[in-house]
Amino acid sequence: MLQMVETMPVKLNNSMKFMAAIEELVQKKKMTYIDAIVEYCEEYKMEPEVAGHLVGGKLKQQVQEEAEDLHLIKKTARLPI
Repeated sequence: MLQMVETMPVKLNNSMKFMAAIEELVQKKKMTYIDAIVEYCEEYKMEPEVAGHLVGGKLKQQVQEEAEDLHLIKKTARLPI
């Protein structure tokens, strides 16, 4: 149990840094979130499956919306805004 508590902040910190780096790529290079994640993985020699574990919150929502728009996944029901 103690080991899990110690590694949790590290993963959270890495996840926050990862999401910030992806957001920066999207803003600077005017690319999609999916492309930014793929580029980040190629640049840092990271498997996309590993990156998938770091995606969360708003970034996860953005990736899902892009994937739905590209018909990569089925659209989910959304409330009208």
